[in-house]
Amino acid sequence: MRKLYKSLIVCVTITAIIFGLWYLYKRSIENNLETKSQAVEKLWMSLFDESYTRIEIMQKIVNMDTERLKVLSSYVIKNIEQRNQYNKKCEIYFVKLEYDVNEAYLNTLDSIQIVIQNTPIFMELAKNTTMLNESVEKYNDAVWDLNSYYSTFPNFFIAKKTGKTRQEYFEIKYGQHNTDPLIEDKKKQHWIDTGEWE
Repeated sequence: MRKLYKSLIVCVTITAIIFGLWYLYKRSIENNLETKSQAVEKLWMSLFDESYTRIEIMQKIVNMDTERLKVLSSYVIKNIEQRNQYNKKCEIYFVKLEYDVNEAYLNTLDSIQIVIQNTPIFMELAKNTTMLNESVEKYNDAVWDLNSYYSTFPNFFIAKKTGKTRQEYFEIKYGQHNTDPLIEDKKKQHWIDTGEWE
């Protein structure tokens, strides 16, 4: 009877230690996920704000020559009207809005370069472009860090229970031509579904 009692105490103690260690490990994962999620959120807010500064600069450029910049103007207006629904986190449709303005600007650059070249607004845009691309890189690095941590076993089980999700990358660079993010997304989805890259 005494051996049974000792065995029972040992089993309960070992079980309590295992559950205690699991609880501490789980809390550690939850805290790390929260810290990484907050870092992504903070960098997203900064990137989002800087991208709005770019839109304001684009609006000034459009106002310099509205006749030749009708296409750019339409994309700037669309961006202004729709952007606020994406202020909480990066989504592919926001990247598409930014892509459209960026491409419209690059496609009209030859016709407006004489008008804006060496003006304060052109210098402001160049500075903003550099800042945005640095912000994109920092944001994407933070997203990679979060998504990698999220995808590790057993972290994804714990993350799902806490409501944390993987975050979207911001897949364009400002001031240079990019692939349309919606087309790129369809290619990725096709690859996931079929294993074939188009």
